[in-house]
Amino acid sequence: MKQFTSIKIKDKPKEHFDNLDHGTEITVMPTQPQKDHNGYTYHMSGKDFYTEPTIKYVRSMGFIEKSSSSDFELTIKIIRADANGYWGFSNVNLEVNLNDENGNEVFSQNNISGKGRSLITTKHFGLDKAYTKALKNVDWNRIASLLKDSEQSQAEQIKNNEKIDNALVVKPKETQSAKLNETQLEQINILWDIKSKPDDADVFCRVVSEIPEVQNSSNKYLSATPYETSKTLNINGLTSQNAENVSIIIRCEKEGYISQEKEFDIPTILEQEEISTFFRLVKE
Repeated sequence: MKQFTSIKIKDKPKEHFDNLDHGTEITVMPTQPQKDHNGYTYHMSGKDFYTEPTIKYVRSMGFIEKSSSSDFELTIKIIRADANGYWGFSNVNLEVNLNDENGNEVFSQNNISGKGRSLITTKHFGLDKAYTKALKNVDWNRIASLLKDSEQSQAEQIKNNEKIDNALVVKPKETQSAKLNETQLEQINILWDIKSKPDDADVFCRVVSEIPEVQNSSNKYLSATPYETSKTLNINGLTSQNAENVSIIIRCEKEGYISQEKEFDIPTILEQEEISTFFRLVKE
């Protein structure tokens, strides 16, 4: 439990909203769990370290304070934030409410979830990643539309409807970069550069997925280190929409040495067009 002293939001928000008529007061509300942990599962929803990074994240999208008499109140409630130290994954659930300047609720969104996984304990068992994904799943566009005067909101709604009507000819929304366009996913060559010390260690690869569209795989032998090649990922079911829920585990083994694994998330791989890593093996 001692390592859980902060939360790191891993990605910047994709959205940014200008010319909002109403400002936003932001409240981050932890929820105290009944127990600190059940077995290997630690309940982190009651921690006080969510407030500062969450407010910074929301403010970066353009939700700023303007006037105490006209600002809306946005409340982000942390219903669940569980980290499992045995399997190395986390689950987060949020609720969001927006009240107008008179205290009337104008928007609510429940069951906002995010999942994260990490094989390295110093990464909070994926709690950072899970919390980031949950924040991404908030309907920020809807919240922004409610912070505009009705005449402006109607114009914005018409604009959004035109986008929906033209959905068949509009390019898919980018998740990380243009390289994640669905028509290009299978054409991206990835540079694999895996080295170890000492050399001649066996390299394995497996797919880890949090969604049913992409299946988890068992370890597949690639070659011995140094391993250098260029090839596509070729992962069945992988799309631009679900890429952030899929990762690749590289495993390095050599007789007489402790096996090691490293995790690489798909969006980063596609952005950099490479999987490059070095294993410094330790004798058993």
